[in-house]
Amino acid sequence: MLKDFKTLDVCNVGVACKDDAKHVLNKYAFRFSDKQFHEIWKRFPLNKYDQLLYDEFLGKYSAKSAKLTSSSSNKTMQYKADEKVQDEKDTEERDKKEASKTTCVSRKAP
Repeated sequence: MLKDFKTLDVCNVGVACKDDAKHVLNKYAFRFSDKQFHEIWKRFPLNKYDQLLYDEFLGKYSAKSAKLTSSSSNKTMQYKADEKVQDEKDTEERDKKEASKTTCVSRKAP
């Protein structure tokens, strides 16, 4: 994302206009309607000319994104581990039931 901002920043001053910023964010799967983008734009670090300070923006939001991604992947890994343990328990329980059915059948037979 930084590379895209720098490419658009021909004066190399560390800012991006609203349209350029929206274009870059849309490129990375942030599909905002004009209304949504206008609302979140107000929360971004802007200069007095209403331009995005992209280094500050990336520093602020990419750190949060990395934490969310890491947290999300850890939760996913934990869920998969829990799911595997539960599957093993289910298989063990099913095997015991099947074994008891076989035992019951063989006990009934003379």
